[in-house]
Amino acid sequence: MGKARPAIASLVTAAALTLGALGAAPAGAQPKADPSPGTLPVATGKPTAPSVKGERSSSTAFLRGRKVTRIPLVSASGYNRTKAVAYAVKYGKHRNTHYRAYSSNDCTNFASQVMTAGGWKQAGRITYRRSDNRYWFYGPGAMWNTTSYSWTAAENWYWFAKKSHRTRLMSSVWDAAIGDVIQADWNHDGQIDHTMIVTKDTGRDLLVTYHTRNQVNTSLKKIIDRYRSHGAKYYAHRVGSD
Repeated sequence: MGKARPAIASLVTAAALTLGALGAAPAGAQPKADPSPGTLPVATGKPTAPSVKGERSSSTAFLRGRKVTRIPLVSASGYNRTKAVAYAVKYGKHRNTHYRAYSSNDCTNFASQVMTAGGWKQAGRITYRRSDNRYWFYGPGAMWNTTSYSWTAAENWYWFAKKSHRTRLMSSVWDAAIGDVIQADWNHDGQIDHTMIVTKDTGRDLLVTYHTRNQVNTSLKKIIDRYRSHGAKYYAHRVGSD
């Protein structure tokens, strides 16, 4: 993975989460090019049982027992949640060999592939500055140094998604729907370390899929409970925010 320049992060602490880890956090820490995520982390709380039993599709009007905006399976911008989730589940355990893998930090590389499967178009090309978070692109073959930082690094991805308006941040992780993205700052140090895709909603929990310790449909509630002691913070992205 390309090395972004180091920076000292400084997050606003008001309303910050206190969610952390027991033991080592899942690998997936990424270098960054910007000084901080620049927004408050989102709330987690405890998921509330929905008003209807069983699984909820992304178009159901109730999430965690409260009414929310209906989420179309295909956004106006063309992001297709069904295709994104299908890709994530298919390649969650075993990578797609069409793409190179970043053995110890593959989570955001994988998330970028999922976004591509869902319809995101690349921004920029290999002749552009890799460290510029206005761009998001994948370089061919074994040429890892032709890929943008935002494709492979968690915090750089955050900045690209924010600056391009391809996502918007939500106030709670429990507002996420299938095909949305949740990012984590495991150690409360101001650097986003990990990127996950929401791939299933049981009605009482969200299940996430990610690379680096490759996992498919893992309980978000268990992740939050497990990593509580290190003061981790989470960022929930509504993808296809239009």
